[in-house]
Amino acid sequence: MGRYGSAARRYERAVALARAQDDRRGVSRLLLRQGMALSALGQCSVAIPRLRESEAVRRQLKDDDGVRRAQLALGRCLADTGDTLGAMKTLATAAQDAKGCLRVEALAGLGAMRARTGDTDAARQQYALAARAPCNEPGTSALLAYNRGRLAQRDGERVTAKASFQRAAKHYASAQDEAGLSDALFALGQLHAGAGRAAAAGDALRRAGHAAWSASQPRRAAQAFALAAQQLRKAGQSAEAEECLALGRRALPTAARAEPKGAAPSAAR
Repeated sequence: MGRYGSAARRYERAVALARAQDDRRGVSRLLLRQGMALSALGQCSVAIPRLRESEAVRRQLKDDDGVRRAQLALGRCLADTGDTLGAMKTLATAAQDAKGCLRVEALAGLGAMRARTGDTDAARQQYALAARAPCNEPGTSALLAYNRGRLAQRDGERVTAKASFQRAAKHYASAQDEAGLSDALFALGQLHAGAGRAAAAGDALRRAGHAAWSASQPRRAAQAFALAAQQLRKAGQSAEAEECLALGRRALPTAARAEPKGAAPSAAR
């Protein structure tokens, strides 16, 4: 539901109960979930020690999949704090022995970090490896498609980027991940705008705004609606533009009351 602050507080209480019952597996699972909620709030400095503890406990329990899941979340959080080398090392470790969708997520995150450092060849290699791993989860497929789209967009490959963002949006919708859907549609809208396709840009950005609103991301919703209005006005759709402006104005007071960074997209998606 996007109420990450409430989730993090509830997980804090749940962790305390699990510790009192000496439920180590429960503690590690709840710490991971709390860390992910804090990460979504942009509070990675608070999330990182929880994620490290989750990883350590799962390692003691010989829960290899659990270790990989904690490493994935930790790698993304390290990326958000600007620790590029730490994020790459953690994601690479997670990818080594991971299988299936966990391997796809780790390689997709590692590819994003390679792209961030400008090593596009290495990023493409990581994405190609990820694409060969068996995985039928729509959310994971969406993540890989989105990351490949960002790289293609960066390299000026607009046709490939468009197809990737459209594929990502389809998979995110199937996974009922409104935050991811908003990211994919926002990127698609910007791509259309850069190519001078104002009507298509306005439609994608408007849909991104609605998805962000559903994901309790008022800042992103207000931004998307404002950009949608600009593009729709360029396309001669004045009534639709005014509607988007009104929606953006409704989102702004909510954004002002929102917790820090809302549910901003991870740098290592």
